[in-house]
Amino acid sequence: MKEYKMKKNGIICLKALSFICILGVSIVIIGCNDYLEDFNFDEKTFMANWNAWNNQNIKNYSFTLEESFYGIARGVPDLSSYEWKIIVKNGVMDSFEYFFYEGDYFPEESYKSVPPFTSISDMFQKIYNDVNAQKEYQRKRPDRTVEYILKYNNELNFITFYTVNVYIPNMSAWPMSPFRVLNFTLLD
Repeated sequence: MKEYKMKKNGIICLKALSFICILGVSIVIIGCNDYLEDFNFDEKTFMANWNAWNNQNIKNYSFTLEESFYGIARGVPDLSSYEWKIIVKNGVMDSFEYFFYEGDYFPEESYKSVPPFTSISDMFQKIYNDVNAQKEYQRKRPDRTVEYILKYNNELNFITFYTVNVYIPNMSAWPMSPFRVLNFTLLD
C-alpha cells in the first residue's frame, strides 16, 4: 500500500511539475508576443513614391528639414529641434542654413552642422540603405521589432515625415528623432 501511495504521489508531483513547466513556457511565449517580432516597413509604398519622385525629374527646389528630439535641459524635459534650410540645384545641395532651437530659446548660430539629408533623392537613398542595414541586423537580433513610419506628399511624392522605432523585449522603445520636410518650394 505504501508503495502504491508513493507511486501515486510521484505521478501527482510529475503532473504538477509538468503543469508548472508548461505554464512557465506559456508565460514566456505570451510575454514575447508583447513585442512584434517582425520588421515593419512598407516597401511597396516607399518604392512607388521614390519612383514617382524620380520620374518628375525635379532638380531645383528648396525645403526645410526639421529634426525634433526630447532632451533634459535644466532638469526638466524639453523639446528641441534642429533645422536646415536647404537649397537644391541640379539635384544636389547648393547651400544650407542651420539653426538649433532649444525649447523657447533663440537659435544658436555658433554651431554649424551638415544636414543628414542633402536633397529629397538623398533622403530616399539613405532611408533605403538604412532599411537594408536594419534588415541584416534583424537576422542577428530577431527578438527586436523595427518600425519605419513615413508619410509622403500626395502631389509631388517626396517624404514629409520619417522616423524609426525600435522595440527590444524587457526594454523601452528606442524611437529615432523624427524628421519633417517643411516649406517645400519649386525653384526656376
